[in-house]
Amino acid sequence: MKARLVVFPNYVTLGSTFDFSPELGTLLVQMDVGVYVEYYEGDIDSIPQTNGVPTFVRASTEIKCSYEDLARACQDMGFICFFDDRLIVPDGWRSTKYLLETTRDYLHKYRFN
Repeated sequence: MKARLVVFPNYVTLGSTFDFSPELGTLLVQMDVGVYVEYYEGDIDSIPQTNGVPTFVRASTEIKCSYEDLARACQDMGFICFFDDRLIVPDGWRSTKYLLETTRDYLHKYRFN
């Protein structure tokens, strides 16, 4: 299975993302998910639209909108929004445990639908 990781700014890499989100990275490896990177410009309008693969959007301290607005847009697009091994949802931040549970459920839906 493939998944897309959408990141900002453009110096963020797959490796650096999982350096700060090691539990998410480990889970994706355990689930045999190949991850490829695409970039956005730090605002909602620049997030690439869905292309039929599971998508994870990494927030940043440099984004040009609020975390809550980014999470709301991601939720509307069917994407997971996260930062440093924590899930971000429209009403706030969730723990690493919640990120991992949500990721498992999310990928399960793609894998078996």
